[in-house]
Amino acid sequence: GGSGTGTSWAAASGNLQSIVNGAQSGDEVWVGVGHFTPTSSGAFSTLNLATGVAVYGGFAGTETGFSERAEWFSRSVLSGDFANDDAFDGLSGTSDNASHVVYGATDATLDGFRVQAGRWNFQGTNLGSAVLTPQNTTGLTFRNIDFTRNWGDNAVLGIVVPNNNSEMLLESCHFSGNTSANDIDVR
Repeated sequence: GGSGTGTSWAAASGNLQSIVNGAQSGDEVWVGVGHFTPTSSGAFSTLNLATGVAVYGGFAGTETGFSERAEWFSRSVLSGDFANDDAFDGLSGTSDNASHVVYGATDATLDGFRVQAGRWNFQGTNLGSAVLTPQNTTGLTFRNIDFTRNWGDNAVLGIVVPNNNSEMLLESCHFSGNTSANDIDVR
């Protein structure tokens, strides 16, 4: 929460995308416990990572050093459920969700989050509902991420799809409760 500039915990901002947008390559963005959706609703809204910027979740909001971060990774949530109406017992309530929750960037890091409630439902295209990467993305790292309850309709994949000539590192990630028309979690 908060409406500050994001320069300290006391000046925290609830607009994660604006903080990421303002970061420079080499910067770290620390994110406290909370539930974050892309800043605008609609199928193609997403959290856009920035080149060379590391985004770390799992903070209580009182830390002064990175080593103080608790392992509360699943308490910092990136969600595609704008209306907060998903039933999570199927696809009920997901028709208005973001098509993918995170959009990758070269040399970016996302660490310490639960990424949930993306729903890709555009027939004939194979794109990820939790994460989509642009072409030629390299050095993208996902660490300590719980990818859960993301959906892919119309024979598309449910989770991570690197496009042509892209590469990414998945480290200490967990996949659960994700579905696609082809029952594929990761590609």
